[in-house]
Amino acid sequence: MSKRLSVGILGGGQLGMMLCKASKKMNITTHIFCPDNNSPARFSSDFFTCRDYLDENEINDFDNKVDIITFEFENIPKRTLEIINPKKIRPGIKSLEHSQDRLFERKLLEKLKIPFAPYSELRNKRDFTHSKSKFIESIIKTRRFGYDGKGQISINKNTEFNENISILLNEAIIEKKISFDLEFSLVSCRDTFGNIIHFPLTENVHENHILKHSYAPLELSQELEDQAKEINSKILCELDHIGILTVEFFKIKKSIIVNEIAPGFIIQVTGLLRDVHQVNLIYICKQLLVKKLFNQRLQVIVTW
Repeated sequence: MSKRLSVGILGGGQLGMMLCKASKKMNITTHIFCPDNNSPARFSSDFFTCRDYLDENEINDFDNKVDIITFEFENIPKRTLEIINPKKIRPGIKSLEHSQDRLFERKLLEKLKIPFAPYSELRNKRDFTHSKSKFIESIIKTRRFGYDGKGQISINKNTEFNENISILLNEAIIEKKISFDLEFSLVSCRDTFGNIIHFPLTENVHENHILKHSYAPLELSQELEDQAKEINSKILCELDHIGILTVEFFKIKKSIIVNEIAPGFIIQVTGLLRDVHQVNLIYICKQLLVKKLFNQRLQVIVTW
């Protein structure tokens, strides 16, 4: 009788909970590592460790008990992954670094010549004044820990430099506000052999900066869809990313730009699909762990 595959998950939130529930259907054992004793995933996982992410002894013990380790969200300390056997981590440290720091993310896009909204680093008052004049209307975004509209300050030509902005020096970027037709996501997946597959495009509708609805499939021109796929493939290969990656795009007339990258072993919120073109999340995960994805027929995802 073959040994059951075991997946260690750093983080115990809702995405971790959904992965645990889906894993049971595939006879995969899950082990959550999370400092929150009341995390949602605790009661869905087979094993649970409640310790600090920087507790090296506990992380080493966790590492020794599972076959593969992933993280359910991007705010896991980099040091935690450095403790773990690198052959077990999917995706790797590069993916974590570029998803948890907005400046690193922007520099990656610059390196790959991928279009995105103009931005400036916020290092001092001079940067603020120059960006305010250059962009007219813009948004200060914290480099880390920003989501659902958190960590953002809208500014215009009349905004004065103040204490709230001062405390963000070297911790934020200033990004030009962009008028766009719609926001959409493309979820892509890369296996251990370098094969890549793409899922149907998904339109995202927000309410008060929080994702409210996702509609799939979104029909764009073949040219724009091919551009999005090329962008995702570039990012996946540059990061040597094994797993699933979601890229959020803005459509602006006949072009697209990247808004945000969300690397993860499991599908991020903006890529979750409902009702149409659904895919079995854990089936994909198992392919990532033990097989090629090439020419695999993928069906069905509901993780709500």
